[in-house]
Amino acid sequence: MGRVLAVDFGLRRVGLAVSDPLKLIAGPLAVLPPQEVLRFLTDYMKREPVDVLVVGEPLNWRGQPNAWHGRLRVFVQQVQQLFPHLRIERQDERYTSAQAQRILRSSGLSQKQRQQKERTDQISAVLILQQYLEKQPK
Repeated sequence: MGRVLAVDFGLRRVGLAVSDPLKLIAGPLAVLPPQEVLRFLTDYMKREPVDVLVVGEPLNWRGQPNAWHGRLRVFVQQVQQLFPHLRIERQDERYTSAQAQRILRSSGLSQKQRQQKERTDQISAVLILQQYLEKQPK
């Protein structure tokens, strides 16, 4: 039984989250520069079985693709070429950054620690994955 891996794709950083083997709980995995993600995924999938890759769908408040949606599409195509049998799903990621910021504010971290963008990206990836997992039939 493989895990579910989620991607919060950004132009500067990519947050990754992974489920437990039972696909119940999402946890943080890594935050990487975009150019390192494919190599990381290749290495990770050699060690751990992954059934589904969930990609955060960048939509604006109206539900329309945002300006860098095309870059995400290229990334998804690259993943499909590397892993042709991997199921790729999309999950609406609207407001995950705002939710991540609220979580960070309530966490007790210092302001300096809360301002580290990597923390927001990692929490956003976990939120994307947890929302996806919660929608799945049990």
